[in-house]
Amino acid sequence: MELSKEEMIEVMAVFKGESEEQLKTLAEKMAVLEANPKDAGAIELLHRTSHSMKGAARMMGLTPIESIGHALEDGFKAVKDGKPLITPDMIGNINAAIAGVRQLIDKLASEGTTEGFDVSGILKKLEHFK
Repeated sequence: MELSKEEMIEVMAVFKGESEEQLKTLAEKMAVLEANPKDAGAIELLHRTSHSMKGAARMMGLTPIESIGHALEDGFKAVKDGKPLITPDMIGNINAAIAGVRQLIDKLASEGTTEGFDVSGILKKLEHFK
């Protein structure tokens, strides 16, 4: 079922509030990872939080956010499994993806659409993060 823009704005008001904690956790643990790229606790929490974000987006039918969450989840799982190593470039791309999710949520909450938002650009930045 496709939601109207007005319905999407209502749905996103709820999702935005619920996603704030996840986005805050992602940003905080990325700062930890930047200081220590091998911090297993931060990597584990980043993986779990990405998984939760993906699942919440899937339940709400928010495919663009689900796709980004899935890419982040896969990347953090790969890091947990020992590949790839976290590099400064990768940290920049992950932080850009997290900022992109926040912008996308804001856009959906205010406009009810993802029109004009470059989700593929975010996903492209995460291609090597797996």
